[in-house]
Order: sequence, then structure tokens, then C-alpha cells
Amino acid sequence: MQFELLGDFHAFEGDRRIQIRSMQVRALLATLLLAPGQRASHEYIADRLWPKGDYNPTRVRSCCRKLRSYFPDVMPDSNERRYCSIRVDRTVVDYFRFEDKLELARLRQGADRIGTLRDALAEWRGEPLGEITGADLSDERQRLDQSRLRATFLLLDELLKVDPSGFSRELRPALRRWPADQPLLSLELRFLASTDGPSRVRQRYQEWTRLHGAPDAKLERYVDQLTRRSVTKPAQPGVPRQLPAHRAPLAGRQAELSALSEALLADAPANTRLAVVTGMAGVGKTQLAQHWAASVEADFPDGTLYVDLNGYTANGSPEQPAQILARILNDLDVGPRTPTIDGMSTAYRTELARRRTIVLLDNARDVHQVRPLLPGTGSSVAIVTSRDRLMQMIVREHAHEVRLRPLGHEDAVALLTGILGAARMRAGAEHVSEIVELCSGLPLALSVVAAKARSRPPEALGEITTALREERTRLDSLGHRSAELNVRAALSSSYGTLSSPAAQLFARLAIHPGPTISRRAVDCLAEDTPAGAVDELIEASLLDEPAVDRFAFHDLVRIFAADRAAAMRPEDQDRVNRRVSDFLLRNTWACDGVLAPDRGLPIAGPDDIDVVAPASPQEAMAWLHAEYATVTAAIRRAHARQDDRYTWLLSMSLVTYQWRTHRYADAERYLSYAAVAAGRVAGPADQAMVYRMLAGSRRGLGDLEHAKADLRRAISLSEAAGHPLSVAHSRHSLGLLHRESGEPQTATELFESALSAYRRLGDVLGEAGALRGLGTVRFDLGDHEGALRRGQEALRLFLATADINSQASTFMDLGRAHTARRDGHSALESFASAAGRYAQLTYPRREATALLEMSEVLNTLNRVPEARSALREAADLLRDLDPAAADEAESRLTALSESPR
Repeated sequence: MQFELLGDFHAFEGDRRIQIRSMQVRALLATLLLAPGQRASHEYIADRLWPKGDYNPTRVRSCCRKLRSYFPDVMPDSNERRYCSIRVDRTVVDYFRFEDKLELARLRQGADRIGTLRDALAEWRGEPLGEITGADLSDERQRLDQSRLRATFLLLDELLKVDPSGFSRELRPALRRWPADQPLLSLELRFLASTDGPSRVRQRYQEWTRLHGAPDAKLERYVDQLTRRSVTKPAQPGVPRQLPAHRAPLAGRQAELSALSEALLADAPANTRLAVVTGMAGVGKTQLAQHWAASVEADFPDGTLYVDLNGYTANGSPEQPAQILARILNDLDVGPRTPTIDGMSTAYRTELARRRTIVLLDNARDVHQVRPLLPGTGSSVAIVTSRDRLMQMIVREHAHEVRLRPLGHEDAVALLTGILGAARMRAGAEHVSEIVELCSGLPLALSVVAAKARSRPPEALGEITTALREERTRLDSLGHRSAELNVRAALSSSYGTLSSPAAQLFARLAIHPGPTISRRAVDCLAEDTPAGAVDELIEASLLDEPAVDRFAFHDLVRIFAADRAAAMRPEDQDRVNRRVSDFLLRNTWACDGVLAPDRGLPIAGPDDIDVVAPASPQEAMAWLHAEYATVTAAIRRAHARQDDRYTWLLSMSLVTYQWRTHRYADAERYLSYAAVAAGRVAGPADQAMVYRMLAGSRRGLGDLEHAKADLRRAISLSEAAGHPLSVAHSRHSLGLLHRESGEPQTATELFESALSAYRRLGDVLGEAGALRGLGTVRFDLGDHEGALRRGQEALRLFLATADINSQASTFMDLGRAHTARRDGHSALESFASAAGRYAQLTYPRREATALLEMSEVLNTLNRVPEARSALREAADLLRDLDPAAADEAESRLTALSESPR
């Protein structure tokens, strides 16, 4: 099999060229032009086939089936859940060969990179998809052309560094093909600045703007920099140039470099030419500031002053402003009139007001250390780097903050490549992605890994990766004999600046299971800690706030914080762990009580815990949605610690939410933990309740036989405990399973047994549920009148309770009975009542089911527009829960739209 995309499009099977219709070509391209390993959803393909968004799933599937008939070895039949996948040898597709060579070029340097880029571009033999007519493939062609442009830009950028004549030869055809591309223009202008001078730069820029209009402001500033640099007078003898000679490589950070330029260069107001670069320890603040300063030094002819303020160095104390001022004035050959700090600061600002100078104040501890060192008015600029947010400077001095985050995956790989070199990266390529993940994108951690790898054989990256996988010792693996390459030491120096209350809160938060921590949880754990402690952690870059009132540790900071928590007294650890577990349990239970008010659990806890009070099922579902990852993490931790009370109670408190969001597999997993835990600490009736919920979860997964075994276990436990209500609940649940297994007689016996017990015990909800069960059995047997009678009895009882879910389910039963009796108007009323109640409960799966039933009835009543509306709403509800069901709803909508009615 062979595909040609980058010239004329061809598809070959052996020696036979296959003719494919234009719509099928587009479906094929939609799958081919994905990143390796991805699959094309039917919606993705439809967007390429019908750009206006008129999604037609039937025609998409038809195209995919036809393509599978053409390419049986390439497009497999396993297009489950509305996805198409292509399995093809990447070496036989010219586009894939191009992309793979382009990726390889990024790992190489110098002549190797240039040669690989030339090989990649050699795959292009004409206009992409050139021979195809009769279809609008402009999007696909543009995407391919942009890939070619990116590769061409990389080649030109590399040639400009080492081969100006080769750059000139390659630039001419590139400009003919992409005459209005601004990045290409920036390369051309840089070349002209080095060969012809500023007048030619300005002339070419003006020619370009006449032809293509005004460029963006960033390019205008770049032209200003090129022309200014070209005419800047050479530095005078004695002008300070104090940037360190050897700087670490910088990966990515283009947005942050641009932010510094916007804040500090010519267009910035003279009274705000101050920037603070902040972020956690090891995130690369110094590298960024030094890189920017070096790139613009030619714009500052009067010098660059660099000071390491030693604010967070483990060995030593922060530098004092008076000592630094004395040194700087000596470097500037300026003598203060008075040798006090005020006198030196005045002389310093006066001198810098006459100069155009960069002042880089690195590794600042706080604003008090920095303020005496800031320039005053004039053309000088200052950059301050600090782990502290320096909010007082942002407010008082109007400093521009540039906040650094850990690197993304691609930039982290580029950083490793820059340090290790292409050969070592190729030798350890299979480990690179995992290393980046385990280092959480922190440049310092990546540098430590690189430093260790460079002293070892190229294959050592595998061993280093293995050591990093163990979370307990990961920080040890990210230490180096050099104090500057030690993640734990860097975090320790930040931690050492905290007040005692903030340090205590830092350790307590590590006991929270994460991944994020709500403001209410923080307040619960803070207890008697001053309110400003959490703000202090944020200011020190030891805690993030990724969303309003939700906090998170960086992965490596969390490990470091866990070490601080481990140093707490055991009784303090246990108290904090119980407190966070009680907080999650009480709040989860409060929400579950709104969703399932009839369930009772033995839950009590401290009265001083702030517990939510949801006013509606929607509010309860919203809280559970926000905290779901945290609560499940707490269950896993409780299970690992054999903390049985929290294992079974948290699992039981979460099950209603899991069922309503179609998370049956999660429910089965955590209730399996709960069953074991409850067996050790709970009574038989509570154990039976766990097994009933476990059976319900397995019922949701279609595992009826194991669900029946769980319910038989529940009946046995309840009978042994002499708990007749628990026996009735379990028999009722078992009746549901036998009914669904096609055993109406057994189901009837179990429902009637449960009904008798419920009536004897005065349990109205149980009585209503058993009546409803008997009604569903009558429906299965074709006794629609009997089904309607039992269902109406059940509904009358349910409507006297707060059980909205059971009311909705009973309305569904009645709607089906009315449908079977051909009473469409009554059926429609019942289904609408069910849908409204499910919407009120935020139960999208069942709301969608009610809407689907409504659409059928509406169609039979010849109310087609309303039927379409119901189908469309159902499909939207199902999209994330069950894509296959959503596809089926879309197919029904398409068929209904094409109906002659």
C-alpha cells in the first residue's frame, strides 16, 4: 500500500492504482493528516466533508466502510465508538516521511540538522494533492503548505547562522512562494542588517508594507531594534558588561521574552521600565532574564549591571543593599557625596538617569533588598528575579510581572536535547517522554538529569528513568554533587523563608490527597493558623492557584511537602489525616443526602468542620464534580492504609454521583474496597447495603450474574443479623436482576416478598418500589393494563415522598405502558414528566432516554419538528457519556430529517 500526498495524490495497492472519489479522499485525508497514533472521530471527518457543520453520520460511516473495502489491511474493521483508525507503514507515505525527518532534524544540530531538513523538504515534488478536482480541499492543502513553510523556516534560520550564501539561495524561492509571511520577512531583514546596513533594512520593510499592509506591532519593534543596533555607537572603554559569560540553554519561553520586551523596550512608559520575573525554585528565572538581557545589550550602550542578591542560596546570607550600592558605584566610577545608603542610592539613580543601562537584580529575597537598587527616571531598565511574587513592587512601583511556569512537553524535550546532544537523545529516545513527565517540566530537574546522563554511557537514561519512578526517593535522584543542581536544596531554601504558621500549613496540605485543594479544605486544615498563611505560600511560589479558590502543588513540591509532613509527630499526622478525611466525608455525604435522601449511613464527625448545604441536586452534583478526583484519591489512600471506616463510608457516599454520571466501573472498584473494609468494621446490615450498591454497579456494567451473587450475600447477611428491612431491600434488588434476566416468575416472587415486608414495616418508599417492580414484570408479560395499574399505585406513593428519582423512573414505566396501549398523548405526558425530573436531578443519561422515548411518541403523533428537537437534545446529553448512543440518536435525527413528512 502506498499513499502520495505531497505532489499529485495517488493511492496504490501493489501495482494497481486505486481511483477514489473526492469525498472518500477527504475522509481518507482526515485520518492521514493526524498526529501519529491518533484516531479520527466521525465528527472530525464530517468537519472536513461538510465544512458548514451539517454533520451527517450516516454518510461518514458510508465513506469509512468504502475506504475499508479499498484498504482492508490499512483501515481496520474495529471502528468502534465512531472512530476511524489507519494502520500504515509510515515509510510508505511521503507526508509521514517528511514529518518524521522534520522531527529528527529538531534533535540534531549544525550541519546534521541542515542535511536532515533538506532531506525532509525533498519529499515535496509539487503542489500537495495536485491532481484532485471536484472537491474543496483548501483546508487540507493549507495545512500541508504550513508544514512545508515551517520546515523551510527552520532550514533558513539554521543557514543564516553558518552559511549566508546558502541562506540567500534558499530564501529567494521561499519568498516567491510565501511573499506575505512575516517570519520569513524577519529572517530576511536580519540578513540585510548584517550585510547591507540599516538603510536597506528600512527600505525593504517599506517595500513589504506597501505590498502587504502594516505588519503586527511585534515586527515593527523588531525592525526598530535592527536599525537602532546597526547605528548604535560602540561601547566606550570602562562601560560595565557584567552578564555571566556562560549561560544555560533556554528552551521555549518566547511569550515571556516578548513580555519583557513589551515592558522594557522603547515603547514602554519611562516610569514603568521595571519587570519582575517570578516563579518556583528551579523554573528558569535567571536563564530567562540573562537571555533577554544578552539579546538586547546592543540597545543599551552604557552598560549592563548584574547582581546576584543571594536571596535563596543555601550556603550564605542575602546580600545587603549598602554593600551592593558601594560596589556598583565603584564600577560606574561614581563617588557619593555622603557614604550612607540614602546618599549612595541618590548618586546611583542620578548616574543611571544619564545612561541607558540594563540592571539585572537576580535572586532577590524581598522588596526591601531590591528597592534601594532600582533606577529612577530615565532610559535605564531593571529586571528583578525572585521566587517571591514581590507584590508590593507590582503595586507601588507598577512593576510588570512575568510569571514562569514549568515547561511544556516539547520545550522540555528541547532543553534536554540542548544539554545532552542529539546522539544521547537518540540512544535514550524511549525514555525521554517519561523523564519529562517525572520531572514535571521543571528546568532544574531536567538539568540534573542531563548532568547525570552526560557523565554516564548514552544508554544510562534507562537506569536514570527507573530511579525517578520511585516517588519516595525521586528528590534524591534529582540531586547532584553540585549544590546548584539539587532540587531538594532549591526547595528547602524556599521553605526556609516561611513563617512558622505557613510552614505548618505547608506540611498539613501535603496530607490532603489532592490533586487540587479547595479553599474550604485549606481553611479546615489551617485550624488556628493565621489567615495569611496560604497567601504566604502562594507568594513564595510553593503553592499555585490554578483556578479561583482552588490550590495545587507542583508535583515535585508535593513530594517535598510530603517529607515535611512525614517529619510531623505521628499523633499530629493522624489528627490532620482524620480531619481532611472527615472534611471530605461530611461534605460528600451532605451532597449525597440531597441526591438520595433515603439512604442512611453511620456518619458523624467534628462539629467545627464547614459542611456544604446544597440547595438543589444541581448544586450537589456540581460540588461532587469539582471534588471527584480528590474524593477518589482519598478512597485509594484510605484503602492502602487499611483505614476501613473512611474506605467504606466515602465509597458509599459517592455511589449515587457515580451512577448518575455513568461511572459504573469506578463505583464497582471502590465498592469492592468498601465491601472488604465494611466486613472488618461495620455491622451485617451495613455490609448488606454495601453489597446491594456493588450489585447495582455491576448491573450498570451488564454483569448480572456477579450482581446476583452480591445480592444473595446481602440477603444472607441481613437474615443472620435479624434485619427484616435489609432483607426486603436485598430481595427487591434481586427481583430487578431476575426480571432483567428474563425470569418473570422468580422476579414476581421476590417483589411480592419484599412488598409484604415493606407493608408490615411501614416503609412507604419500599412499598412503592416493590409495586413498581411488579408493574414492570406485568409489562414484560404483555399485561399492559396490569402494568399501568401497578405503576399508578407506585407513583401515588412516590409523589408523597421526596424521592424524585423514583418518581421519574415510574413516569418512564407509565409512558411505556401508555405507548403499548397506543395512548400517545398520555405517553407523551409521562415521558415529559420523567425528563423534567431527571433534568432536575442532573441525571443526563436517563434524561436522554426519556427524550428518546418522547421523540418516538412525537413522531407517531406527526409532531416531527418537536421530535427532532427531542432527538437533538438527547444526542447532546449523550455525547460525553456514551458516544455510540449519541451516534445512534444522530442517525435517527438524520432519518427523521429525510422523512417525506
